[in-house]
Amino acid sequence: MGERRNKLNHPHSAVLKMLMKKILTDKEKTKFEIQRKNVTSLYNEVASVYDESFDGKAKYKIPQKLLEIYQKHGITEGKVLDIGCGTGKLRQYLGNNFTYEGVDISSAMIEEVKKRGLKGHVGAIEDIIETFTDKSVDHITALSSLFFIKDWKKLAKEFDRVARKSIFVSLEQFEPEIIEMMKERGISVYNHSASIIKNPTEIIKNVFLWIRPTVKERVPIFGDLVFKKLS
Repeated sequence: MGERRNKLNHPHSAVLKMLMKKILTDKEKTKFEIQRKNVTSLYNEVASVYDESFDGKAKYKIPQKLLEIYQKHGITEGKVLDIGCGTGKLRQYLGNNFTYEGVDISSAMIEEVKKRGLKGHVGAIEDIIETFTDKSVDHITALSSLFFIKDWKKLAKEFDRVARKSIFVSLEQFEPEIIEMMKERGISVYNHSASIIKNPTEIIKNVFLWIRPTVKERVPIFGDLVFKKLS
């Protein structure tokens, strides 16, 4: 026992621990970079047909749910920052009293945003959000964009920092088959708990959000909608 304890307390053991920690950190960093690269590639590929799928096969319901919540809580105007904005299609659901700005990791998606005459930022949402000053937008929306992020607690805090009036997010809850299918494409997707949003005003649980078209069948996706009114 004494010999084993001496080995553990040997100066080299501290160096070994540091080395192992660095190796694990580097592995996580590599996985993180691969994830970003693959997600970017996926959305660059589908950007040109995204709107067609949005209106057709996907039967995307979240924008209508957002409008229902805005109406319920008396939100009729303001600057919207759309996180993971895709082609900026959400803008057409908002009234004329709203202004719109989008963030997306896909440059092809942001090109589509600009074709609509809208302002867009290319980059990972975790990075871009940090460039916004405190309380610089009225409303933050994140529709079907958070499931690519493993731990978005820090991002949730950034939402609170940047938004003045409200935060709205969708939290898809994927079946294991979908998670595995995406993993085969080199992309991890994560199911998140609504509890990450502190002091939410309203949570709508287990609601139909959209349909995931696949080769064999069209799979309905359910999840939670979380709304937080700040002022």
